[in-house]
Amino acid sequence: MLPPTTATLPLGVHEPSSPPTLIFMHGIGNQNRAWINEALDALPPTLTPRCVPFFWSDLFDQSPAGKVAGTLIKTLNTFTPVFAPLVFPNQGVNVQSVINAGIQYIAVPFLNQWLDKCADVLAYNSVRQNAFKRLDALISEQAGDVILVAHSMGSVLAFEFLQTPTASTGKVIRLISLGSPLDRQPIKRQVQQRTGGKTTVPCDWLNLWGTLDLVCCWQPWKSGELDTFRPHEQIKIPWQGHHLASYVAHIPPHYLTHANV
Repeated sequence: MLPPTTATLPLGVHEPSSPPTLIFMHGIGNQNRAWINEALDALPPTLTPRCVPFFWSDLFDQSPAGKVAGTLIKTLNTFTPVFAPLVFPNQGVNVQSVINAGIQYIAVPFLNQWLDKCADVLAYNSVRQNAFKRLDALISEQAGDVILVAHSMGSVLAFEFLQTPTASTGKVIRLISLGSPLDRQPIKRQVQQRTGGKTTVPCDWLNLWGTLDLVCCWQPWKSGELDTFRPHEQIKIPWQGHHLASYVAHIPPHYLTHANV
């Protein structure tokens, strides 16, 4: 009989020799490569050596449609600070957070739901195939398993990428989506058409959403929890805006390892 502290694995299953690589995927709004530094600063120092950035917004400049959409997105982002929630989780509820909540539900829904997301779709559609190829190559370069940590429209790219089984996608053991717009029109409609109505991914999937995130909470009567699409688990973060580093800080540490969750 084995000692109580000794664990055995099923036949044919081997203990991973090294921790999984964490590939961070930014959204369309992140045009500056410095975004990865924000994500790394929100993680324990022990995790940063196995973090790899996946940068793809430079692809927009390689297509006419991408250039047009990129210009529109940059223009919209100029006004975003006026409307978007500025509250971070560690600041709690205050006067500014209440003002931002009122503005986002009264003044912004049309702009944010249609104009902004249509611009995102135009940009994304113009580069998605090239982005898939770049992500496939990056995953293939990693020695072991991979966890995708995808923010905003990066989660849309990750979801569609994982629908095509390849040697690369088979290395992905988990998807962690942050502030995902997958359930929003026109994104939802197009993704479902392209994937044949698929609603989940062939690996573990954790989705984090914030109650003040305009990207996933654009209607006062609808939460930011994914409904049409089906993550295995979802975590609600009160007073969280669409801020990458704040989201990363709320990822449960065991989701960034090989642990079964």
